[in-house]
Amino acid sequence: MYAFLLDSQFPALSEVEVMACLEIEGIVPGGTRRIGRFLFVDAEDCDEVVVRAIRRSSLAHEASRVVSHEDFCVPPEDIDLSALSGDLESAFTFCVRIAIRECRDIQRGDRLLYERVVGSRIANMFRHLAVNLEKPDVTVRVIYHRDETYVGVRTASSSKKRFSQRGPGKRPFSHPSTLKPGLARAMVNLSRARPGELLLDSFCGAGSVLVEAGLVGAKPVGCDISRRMCRGAKSNLLWSGIRSFALVACDSLFLPVTRCHSVVTDPPYGELSSTAGKSVEEIYDSLLNHSLEVLPKGGRLVFMHPTSLQISVEQDSGFAEELSFDIPVHGSLTRRLRVFRKAES
Repeated sequence: MYAFLLDSQFPALSEVEVMACLEIEGIVPGGTRRIGRFLFVDAEDCDEVVVRAIRRSSLAHEASRVVSHEDFCVPPEDIDLSALSGDLESAFTFCVRIAIRECRDIQRGDRLLYERVVGSRIANMFRHLAVNLEKPDVTVRVIYHRDETYVGVRTASSSKKRFSQRGPGKRPFSHPSTLKPGLARAMVNLSRARPGELLLDSFCGAGSVLVEAGLVGAKPVGCDISRRMCRGAKSNLLWSGIRSFALVACDSLFLPVTRCHSVVTDPPYGELSSTAGKSVEEIYDSLLNHSLEVLPKGGRLVFMHPTSLQISVEQDSGFAEELSFDIPVHGSLTRRLRVFRKAES
């Protein structure tokens, strides 16, 4: 079993994205359960695969391999630490991190005390170990939830800094409508784009989706009616170290791409970007129709639109909606992230 620490702002969306990353890596969970910000996934020990999934995810912060689980709140002085031996005996440094969720008998203010108690016990059991709170070899993760206690070892962690380091303001080219890297990565992950697969962004703009697709090993293809945007996207892709890509300046109603594995895009809607004289209905109709033509059976279309726009997809359209999630942007704008999967038959 693994416990994933999800994004605090969007835990539900983070859960779906983590499951998509695990699917991409070939993990078929035996079951899942979300407790607040923690997602528990039943899976065989596969630390290396989980590390890849966490590195790919933009919304999950860490993953821990659960080594023991009790159906009651175990006091810190009574926690069975023997299951940690295999990880701690070969380490030099360690730290303890405890999370407390909805426990009747334990307050969140007890966290530091509990960490000290468990840490002292580990130090006494494994005399060669030293405490390192910054970069330990092993991080012991204890999770209390209601009447349950989970003990695990952190196998992977991720920082949002890696996305902010290539934010719109850091790139050679930007535009007010540019997607932030973290959101663009989440959209790419929800499409299940795998290394070597062709991903199309039919309204690529400054190339945020293309950059994230390229960084996970997919082959990005971008189209935009603006040559200036295509040039900007090219400079951003090269700046990000991506060399294998294709960009085409063309009308969204006449896209030259005839086949791809997934479509991930953020169509313009006339506020911060030009619709080139087309109605919003034309833009989204062309997106849905073209995606249906180019995607294989089971292929996914991922896109966003303001909630003020009523974008409906008929049940017999050939697409089934997998996800609809609202993301507040600012006081007057909320965007809806949607994932559609092409029918298998």
